[in-house]
Amino acid sequence: MSIGVLVFLVLLFTAVHTLTYLYAQSVVEGVTYEVALQLSAAVRTGGELGGDPTDPTVYGPVYADAEGALGGYADRVELDPPRVESGEVVVRVEAEALGLAPAATSQGFLTSFEREVRMRLEGPQ
Repeated sequence: MSIGVLVFLVLLFTAVHTLTYLYAQSVVEGVTYEVALQLSAAVRTGGELGGDPTDPTVYGPVYADAEGALGGYADRVELDPPRVESGEVVVRVEAEALGLAPAATSQGFLTSFEREVRMRLEGPQ
């Protein structure tokens, strides 16, 4: 009976760890897409931000809003400065996953992730 309980707890722990990883990944990706969308719209003349999306005065407030949306989890997320390539704004993010296991025991299993979001620039170019 005790082996069955142990197997059940290991499977339950693995499932919860995986679900918290997927939840964190989903939240970070959503915020990153919103950042890329706002920066791609920054080139519009007369837009709220207006200007070059790689300018720190343009992406600074957008990144600050993103950190506010992430709340306390923002400490584990790193948004690289945006860049423009082939008419697209590119935002790269790295994040540590929310995990239940200590870093020493997780052995890299769903502990971090990185994404690169590309959004076509909007407006006159």
